Amino acid sequence: MKQMLKQTEVNVVAKMELKNREQDQKMNELRAGLLSVQSRNFKANCHELLDVNHVITAEELENITRDHDAYKGLGGNHVGDTLFNLIIEKAKKNIAD
Repeated sequence: MKQMLKQTEVNVVAKMELKNREQDQKMNELRAGLLSVQSRNFKANCHELLDVNHVITAEELENITRDHDAYKGLGGNHVGDTLFNLIIEKAKKNIAD
């Protein structure tokens, strides 16, 4: 009886581990897809804010900061960080002027 219980436990644990790996894989695929969409939108917004004729408002700075946080949380790379840092520098310059 103990051996049967132990084997059942082993089987249940193996199935749970397999299910967890499958769910992790699905989450990684969803994260990658979401990053792809969010990344394009984030970078497009960055380019708009970096236009030489555009003055960044406080609301825009708050929004792009939230977008950057999401971008990084999804695994975004240094390209978005570079754009974001340029926006911060431009916003500082706009405030100083």
